[in-house]
Amino acid sequence: MEDDMEALISELDCARSLAKEQESFFNSISHEMRTPLNAVVGYLQLLQNTSLTSQQDEFCRSATSAAQSMLLLINNLLDIARLEAVGKLPVAFETFDPRKVVKASMMTVRPQASDNGVTLAAVVDGAVPENTLGDANLIQRVLINVLANAVKFTKNGNVEIFTSFETHSETKGLMNFIVKDTGRGLSEVELKQLFQAYSQAKHSKGGSGLGLVICRQLINQMGGTIDLFSEGLGRGCQCRFTVELDFVPHVTQDHDQVPKGDILVIGKRNTQRESIIQMLRFFGVHFSTVEDVIQGKEMLKSNSFTCGISVDEEISAIDLGTIPTPVFQSPTWNPSRNTKLNYGPDPLDLSSCRTWLHNLKPLEDSRVNLSHDININIETPAHRLLLVDDVALNRKLLVTLLRNAGVNDVDVAENGTQALQMSSSTNYGLILMDCIMPGLSGYEVTKLLRQNEQYSKVPILGITADAYPSNAKKCKEAGMTEVFTKPITLSTI
Repeated sequence: MEDDMEALISELDCARSLAKEQESFFNSISHEMRTPLNAVVGYLQLLQNTSLTSQQDEFCRSATSAAQSMLLLINNLLDIARLEAVGKLPVAFETFDPRKVVKASMMTVRPQASDNGVTLAAVVDGAVPENTLGDANLIQRVLINVLANAVKFTKNGNVEIFTSFETHSETKGLMNFIVKDTGRGLSEVELKQLFQAYSQAKHSKGGSGLGLVICRQLINQMGGTIDLFSEGLGRGCQCRFTVELDFVPHVTQDHDQVPKGDILVIGKRNTQRESIIQMLRFFGVHFSTVEDVIQGKEMLKSNSFTCGISVDEEISAIDLGTIPTPVFQSPTWNPSRNTKLNYGPDPLDLSSCRTWLHNLKPLEDSRVNLSHDININIETPAHRLLLVDDVALNRKLLVTLLRNAGVNDVDVAENGTQALQMSSSTNYGLILMDCIMPGLSGYEVTKLLRQNEQYSKVPILGITADAYPSNAKKCKEAGMTEVFTKPITLSTI
């Protein structure tokens, strides 16, 4: 009996040891594959911001699209290998805003969408909480895979995302995602095969056949469901998936302080208009809508609105000089370069929406009280920034991205030891720290810096190629303020 017990314990120890080795292997492979891809995506983005001929711009956009496709493939291959080896992927539980997940997913597939002539749009229902608890990374991976599939099967059409939330209790609910496309659609036989590993639709333009298989396993792990629907060839597809999440209830504004008709939304009924409307509903802002831009102009002349938001491009061709209230253009459409309208709020960025609403100059009886939600005293850090990365290509890329974002006071350290030496002689206000470096790792350097009173509260932002939740946890345990996964782009900076 004792011999059997010892043998069992030995087998368990071996299993744990093997699991740790597999974890280390997947982390290492993720780092080695994503690090050079970070440079490819970053430099392509920098190139796009330079003066290019139309042909060069087309080449650059195609290369960016290919790089994003490669990143998706790398993620899927690593995920399927991990699933086959361990049986599941680690799930993290952290607070996140679902709108940011939707926006980041759209940004990832936008190059491919542009190549296919596909217009992307999203509506997040006003009832969706700002703070939910779950694995934002895994949800985003699922959404990116679903969007990439929709874009792949759609040519010169539309792909739309609709996000809603069903409250089940005071702190729990079900997040619903629906992705609709106007693509070629799928037959009944193809629908049955799509959730099988290595299987593809008959007219699929490449792909590994792994995306939806991984999606289903990830969604199952998070207590949700995923299904794909199509009414047949030529009628598009609809993918729906749900995730169970905890949430923090949103405290709405005092509606008595916001008169009805405070903001006028101008434009025909479409996804862009609905997106703006749902944002206003989230904040409890009263609004009116009008489809005709000429009628909208006349309504704004009444001086009874705080402002107008237009989702109709025709507004840019109308003389608005006689209107006493400001008119903004929705950032969800691409206006003429000659337009003199200012951009309105991005409905997928609640922080910018708060700032925009707060900065409006409404009539005396029409004020939006958002002071408890935002801090308007934004100060620029007075100290220098320290960038720590052992790869010269990445250092050059990040310095260029920072300078393009207006951050010029940047010092560079090539390893952990040099970072400690430089931080002892210079007072840095922000540190960007690569996690994996030879010698002292970013984790170790961060722990040592946190022991110094001078750096006990300085933001240290980790940069990693390891996209798994276990690494994010490791970064937080080391004392990093936040962690960003490669590839790092200008929008991330």
